[in-house]
Amino acid sequence: MGKVTWPTRDELTSSTVIVLVVSLALALFIFIADLFLTYVMKNLVLI
Repeated sequence: MGKVTWPTRDELTSSTVIVLVVSLALALFIFIADLFLTYVMKNLVLI
């Protein structure tokens, strides 16, 4: 087994920020897609 190198505080902080930003962006995209599809289903398809 090789030697384990733990990430520094700066590496850990930047990785955490990236994960949080990507997660929030994906959640926002899914939310907007859900609103759009709900609108389409209520107003255009189920007339």
